[in-house]
Amino acid sequence: TIRLKDYTLNKSDPATVTLGLAWDVTNGKNVDLDASAICLDSSMNVIDLVYFKNLKSRDGYILHHGDEREGDEIGDDEKITVYLERVHRAMSHIGFVVTSYSGQELDDVKKASCHLFDSNTNVDIAEYKLSNTKELDKHTGVVMGVLSRDKTYGWSFRIISLPAQGKIAKQLVPA
Repeated sequence: TIRLKDYTLNKSDPATVTLGLAWDVTNGKNVDLDASAICLDSSMNVIDLVYFKNLKSRDGYILHHGDEREGDEIGDDEKITVYLERVHRAMSHIGFVVTSYSGQELDDVKKASCHLFDSNTNVDIAEYKLSNTKELDKHTGVVMGVLSRDKTYGWSFRIISLPAQGKIAKQLVPA
């Protein structure tokens, strides 16, 4: 578990963090990976979902920057920004998931990785490589990590790395 305040000069939680997802065209084929944020309350009930068809949370403080369908951008292909200080108080956890809408197994996608960084300083807080990751073999989705809010300690981030099956985030959420 990483306390976000450990990555700022003033030892407080950063105002905003961004999840960046990057990948490259693989074997001449366009690959469509998607980053999504699953918002949970303290009882782990889903209260919101931010993804390519719903670009912002109900409170407006979690923003998806748009759907990239090919992996041909320089740097991050998809981004989700979270305004930590303004996220609705009912949100206790924000889970970040990556899915392959085009159906490729995540470990086979070229140069696929994601990272969480302080949006103001661009300092990485955590990084996760998807390409050639043995645990992701035969999987089209992964619960990458979760931001959690604690009243005493503030926001923290934990890499989960839980392989899953699904082409969209909704398929990774229990009914």
